[in-house]
Amino acid sequence: MTPTERLLRFHRLLLRRRYRVWTLTLALVAFCAWSARGLVWRENIVDLLPSRDPLVSEHLEWMERFRPLDRMFFVAGPEDPANPPDFDQLVAVTDALAEELREAPDGLIEDVTYRFDPGQARGVLEFARNHRAALFTEAREREMETSLAPESIEAGLRQWRRILTEMPAPYLADIFRRDPLGMDRAFLVNLRASQAFGGPVRVEKGRLVSRDGRNILILARPGIPSTDSRRAGEMVDFVESAIEKAEEKAGCDGVEVAWLAGHRFGLENSRQIKRDLKMTVTLSAIGIAILALLAFSKFVYAALALLPAVFGAVFAMGLVRWFEPDISAIAIGCGSMLVGIAVDYGIHILFHADQEEDSAERAERIARVLNRLTRPLLLGAGTTLAAFLVLRLSILPGNRDLALFAVLGIGGAAAFALLVLPSLLTLFGGKSRRRPVLDLTRAYPAFVSWTAQRRKLLAGLILILTLLALAGLPRVRLEGDYQKLNAASPETRHDWDKVLETFGDTLETTPVAVRGQDLSQALARNAELAAALEILKQEGLVQSFNGIAALFPTSGQQTANIDRWLAFWSEDRVRALRENLRAASADLQIKPQVFEPFLDALRTETERIDPTAPGNPLFSEIRDIHMSIGPHDTLVLTNVRFENKKAYARSLERLRPDFPGLISADGETFMEHLVAMIYRELERMGLFAMGAVVVLLLVTMRSLRRGGILLLPLLFSAIWTFGILGWLEIRINMMNSIVVIFIFG
Repeated sequence: MTPTERLLRFHRLLLRRRYRVWTLTLALVAFCAWSARGLVWRENIVDLLPSRDPLVSEHLEWMERFRPLDRMFFVAGPEDPANPPDFDQLVAVTDALAEELREAPDGLIEDVTYRFDPGQARGVLEFARNHRAALFTEAREREMETSLAPESIEAGLRQWRRILTEMPAPYLADIFRRDPLGMDRAFLVNLRASQAFGGPVRVEKGRLVSRDGRNILILARPGIPSTDSRRAGEMVDFVESAIEKAEEKAGCDGVEVAWLAGHRFGLENSRQIKRDLKMTVTLSAIGIAILALLAFSKFVYAALALLPAVFGAVFAMGLVRWFEPDISAIAIGCGSMLVGIAVDYGIHILFHADQEEDSAERAERIARVLNRLTRPLLLGAGTTLAAFLVLRLSILPGNRDLALFAVLGIGGAAAFALLVLPSLLTLFGGKSRRRPVLDLTRAYPAFVSWTAQRRKLLAGLILILTLLALAGLPRVRLEGDYQKLNAASPETRHDWDKVLETFGDTLETTPVAVRGQDLSQALARNAELAAALEILKQEGLVQSFNGIAALFPTSGQQTANIDRWLAFWSEDRVRALRENLRAASADLQIKPQVFEPFLDALRTETERIDPTAPGNPLFSEIRDIHMSIGPHDTLVLTNVRFENKKAYARSLERLRPDFPGLISADGETFMEHLVAMIYRELERMGLFAMGAVVVLLLVTMRSLRRGGILLLPLLFSAIWTFGILGWLEIRINMMNSIVVIFIFG
């Protein structure tokens, strides 16, 4: 028996055992539908980035460890810049909004940084006072020598007297008694340099205000990560409601509140993915059904044409969870384009079956149709699967997820078309027939005959199209900014621009983090980094930097500082200071007894700083922003403003050898790296896919001539596709870089 006869016999057997085939198919569909419920859909764009790349790994580790996307920014400012509200109106809105945010349910928001009252200020000064010795560096010692001069003491007390006369507030008098020499001023300077805000932000009436005084700022730390797609909707709804309530409670017109958080982008991405998936699948199904209604002689064939694609999708989602249980929803959304490929196998069979007359021998006729189509359909499915299998070699996780989904979906659709669909055709042999609106059996031969007589004209058109496409190739651009894949609404984009306008200087710094096995080692490395950055600053490579090296010295540094403090405040120096204060007080009519608590505490306030100890909320925020204590290591972050891109590259070259495990996340450098990566990926995947298809065709066709002819449409379509993308200025990004795979597939 020949292979052709064995194949015909197999098809006859399937048609005879059609009830068993249907039962097994329904059971498989039920299993896949149940299994698909266990899928965890990743909707974060960051998941598409290639984690194996060193630079991307640094970027992802920074995002995971320090959670920059989880910070929340609120900016209350004028709705109409030409007619700004007065400051009291802004205060009324932000006071109400801060109150609403602090009432967030179920731990949605952990902390709100907005207003600094005297109690918080006293807490900060109390911390500074108790840890003066631990922060007493050599530079501070030199400054102290100058401030202890009699003329400096008298000038300082004179200024204090003027302040207390103009503002006789009890807390100011308490600060004067505890620190008449302004010893904590240096600590406050270091504190400001390490704050999450700074640069374009100042404090006015206890609130964070933009440099121009037209915007009041609120910072918040959410209690849920921005990647928590389940509760992102709850977070966004709560914040929008809080803003609406605050504006209503304040009753102020002309005030606009813009806000930004990763949760907002994540939610809009999730909703857009679902909308796009529904829309593309629905429109594809409608378009395919309409074409089928126009081309087939039986209406029922329009529904049957979609069955292989539906089965393929269910089959893929049911099995993919056993290989990738947390698959990228973005990649699967892109995979919805596979509907147009998955229906092809069924359409081939339906079209040929539609040409067969209804008769008692219909089953035999269908079996012979299958016998004639099985090999070309398997070849077509094989080349498609080969092209998509190449994506499993991609460095982009989203492409690898898409490859798995595509292979399972296309394979399932082809199997359904060849094994199940033919038996369904036997049910509709007696249905009424009509003449198709698009009679392709007559139209296509006429078209072939027409083109055969006009080969020169056809060749000229192909040449013109190809030349135009080639001219468009140099215009093809790559898009490395993965944030542009965010499906942000116009409202979110507006708020993003508003926050950037206010926080621009702060958000544009480059984070640089050093690593240690524990917190002590990480702080030591951070102190070394601060010294190295100071050298780079003197060389003109670094404009500025801020971190916590001055606020949280290492244990060894604290010991040295305390010893320096005790040595500095000898009995003779304290005695001399007492005499100088008494002399200055006599001239200014201040009771000298006021300074005795301050003088007595000079040799007793020598507490050590524990960065992990609970304390003032301000310090907790600083620790959370600048430290990441993990189970295996600790990272300490410093924000650096480099002179330019070249200075950034040169600085890292200098720093990396001395700081193993250093990570940095410069946005511009990262985007340039992604552009180069996308280009390499497009080139690699294109060559691999072409190679896989060429090998499969040559092996199957066993003829260079016929294999070459089959490859011509692929080559021309690739040139035309990229030429059109260039002329339309459609940029190639991480997701649509796989367009070459769809062409070859």
